[in-house]
Amino acid sequence: MQITLKIKFLLAAAVVIFTLDPSSAANPSGDQRLRIVWDEVEGAVGYEIQIKNSTDSFVLKKVVDSNFIDFSLSPGGYKIRIGAMNKFRKIGSWSDWENIEIKKTITSKLFKKESSYSGSKASG
Repeated sequence: MQITLKIKFLLAAAVVIFTLDPSSAANPSGDQRLRIVWDEVEGAVGYEIQIKNSTDSFVLKKVVDSNFIDFSLSPGGYKIRIGAMNKFRKIGSWSDWENIEIKKTITSKLFKKESSYSGSKASG
């Protein structure tokens, strides 16, 4: 499962990609294991990621030196923003808050073959 979310900085644009880790199916808490990846911002020495839940409480506030972060969250609605840090390790610019939805996915092993139909209706 991949979700693309565009996060805009004042000087650069970043693309955020959420990927679902298959090992999350065995997670008894129901949290989904996720990875966010974004384009590096020129001159940034790190990033701060902030995620809030539906009651505007922070569920994640983390500083990373790379352009990705791995984390776990339960299914639900959240808001996310990413800040690019300058050489003084201060946030030079923040993205806007973006709404995201994390949904629980279930993979069925019963149906392995997919079929589709395209074409026109036969007359006769």
